[in-house]
Amino acid sequence: MVTAHKGILNLLEDRRAGWVILLAAVVLRLITLFLVADAPLASDSASEFAEARLLAAGIPHEPWLPPGLPCFLALVHRLGGGEFLARASMLLWFLALALLGYRLALDAAREERWSEEGRRSAQFGANIFLALFACYPVYVLSSVETMSHLPAAAGLMASALLTLRVARGAGTGTAVVLGAALGATALIRPAALLLIVAVPVYLAVRRKKPLTPLAVFLPAAGVVGLWLLVAWNMTGGFVPVNHTNLQNFFYGNNPYTPLYKTWWFASHAGDEPAGFSRLFADIVRLPAGEQGGRYLSAALGEITGRPDLFIVRSLSRVRTYLAADSFTGSQLVKVYGLPLWMGLAAIAADGALYVGIAGAAVAALFAGKKALPGRDALTVLLGIALLYALPYFVSFSHPTFHIPTTPLLGVIAAVFAGRLRRGDVWEKLKKSKKRRIGLGVAAAIFTAIQIEWLVVMAGMI
Repeated sequence: MVTAHKGILNLLEDRRAGWVILLAAVVLRLITLFLVADAPLASDSASEFAEARLLAAGIPHEPWLPPGLPCFLALVHRLGGGEFLARASMLLWFLALALLGYRLALDAAREERWSEEGRRSAQFGANIFLALFACYPVYVLSSVETMSHLPAAAGLMASALLTLRVARGAGTGTAVVLGAALGATALIRPAALLLIVAVPVYLAVRRKKPLTPLAVFLPAAGVVGLWLLVAWNMTGGFVPVNHTNLQNFFYGNNPYTPLYKTWWFASHAGDEPAGFSRLFADIVRLPAGEQGGRYLSAALGEITGRPDLFIVRSLSRVRTYLAADSFTGSQLVKVYGLPLWMGLAAIAADGALYVGIAGAAVAALFAGKKALPGRDALTVLLGIALLYALPYFVSFSHPTFHIPTTPLLGVIAAVFAGRLRRGDVWEKLKKSKKRRIGLGVAAAIFTAIQIEWLVVMAGMI
């Protein structure tokens, strides 16, 4: 048994193992695709596909959803694809995420002096990354549903990989591609808009060459600006990427927003206080072009009027963002009609993988340099993950919102796995009582966040 275990671990040091894992992941998703082909599109999938059909037909409309994924699906639709082909096309986003993450895990583990042992441990970590996301249930479901989780994750991964390469000296061409990736990611999920400014600033400090940040910023701004022109042409007015951004800000910041379940009004229409229903009805009666300003002023009024509640809600938003999501399990039961035990099994698998990945990343941070990617890679990975999350901390939050950033933590966890494979990485943790206490406190807080979420969800069943 021990010999077989060592044999499997040794195989994971071989580059060919990565291709086997990737092939198995594709086969799993193709099987899933044919199993769900006749089911209705789940969650936001139907809305994304409906908006795509409007774009494909050239029908002017108010863009309520971020345009990135609908534009991609519109191209699929123009090529003659219906719902089945739209589902199948999402596999491309998984492949992009897997290959980019694999490459980033190798780059992040790179050391100044490569030894054969170092190469093997880096390859081990990269293959671990593939294995984790090959079987992670929510990333399987997202590969056959037209939702923006995977495209956003792939966009963030591309942005991280290219940022690291430009920071390490890649040329102007790579910087331009990075800018385009940042712009496209912001159109998939506007939470990434902060990166369009933050990444060039980071590169300006890192490279000290003014042309490099400009080569990133201008293409990024150009991609977003092009969509703003398209939206203006469709609606006759300015659209801040899409209309739901300010609406979501209002959902999470009004006198009736729950102190913990800040996402509630965005996904539970008809289950709101009467006061909220009246306030919301007054806004939606306004012309579409005026609603955004009203949403913004109402939300800012609540924040400035009750800053104490804003702080309480924001802390709740951070906690719910960090909680393990139950999306896959709930969809298996509610949409696909599978038995409850299958849904619970999916929730358990999602939770175990998420807690394992996040826990490994946190453990690596406390273990110190030997367990971590290079400082530049760590800065890029954590910086992009945090900046992407910030808008959710002030609007409204839900565990599904961390799906695009979990692969970034997965890269840190993968490097950690490779370093563990190579040898002892616990030296600093063994010597420092403060590090051990810090790790214990972090583990306790993270565990409490998961328990709180489970208690809240149990009360909703």
